[in-house]
Amino acid sequence: MMFLSNRSYQGTVEFQLAGNQLTSPRDKTRCLSGCQVCSASREWLCSVSDLSFDTISQDSFQTPGGSTEEGASSPWRSVEGRFRAVSLTCMSSACPKSPAGLSPSAHLADGTADLILVRDCSPCGFLTHLSRHTNSKDQFDLPFVDVYRVKALRFTPPCGDEDEEEGEVERGREPSSQRKKRHLCGGGCGDAPPRSCWNCDGEVLPHSAILARSVTL
Repeated sequence: MMFLSNRSYQGTVEFQLAGNQLTSPRDKTRCLSGCQVCSASREWLCSVSDLSFDTISQDSFQTPGGSTEEGASSPWRSVEGRFRAVSLTCMSSACPKSPAGLSPSAHLADGTADLILVRDCSPCGFLTHLSRHTNSKDQFDLPFVDVYRVKALRFTPPCGDEDEEEGEVERGREPSSQRKKRHLCGGGCGDAPPRSCWNCDGEVLPHSAILARSVTL
């Protein structure tokens, strides 16, 4: 029933590709104990360790192409459209049901994250993408799936959607997107809500506009 109620949502994804890339999301390397990729990344990460999350100006996040020492060679890219799923992970997220994980070649300590964009597609196509997480087939080898190794991400919903729902919350009303979800068939029979939400490692974030960045500690 959850699969039937899955929708695509309009938005703009902006991201910065990881600089000094030693690997790619599809090179079939695995991050295990004593990972050589993470070890080799240590020297480069130490060279930019002073650019911590707290010292990066907000303007560099809000304006694609914002000039920072670290980001000067990594211009912001933008992808606009309808998306079935937008995922960001800094580890493979392997588990018994998905032996290879969400992104099999992601690395935990190289200062990057893997961005997976699943553009609007048929329910059958999306099911194919999901099912490939459970077998040895490449879940990225589909025409509507893109994967990037990034260091920063920003997602912006269509103009007005976020402001409209925040206004409803301030007036003590239930957001319209939540009201529209309460339909027979678990939301699969009603109109699509104007926006979705984010699941951050099990925690549901109430806003659809987000900003994320890999942090060097």
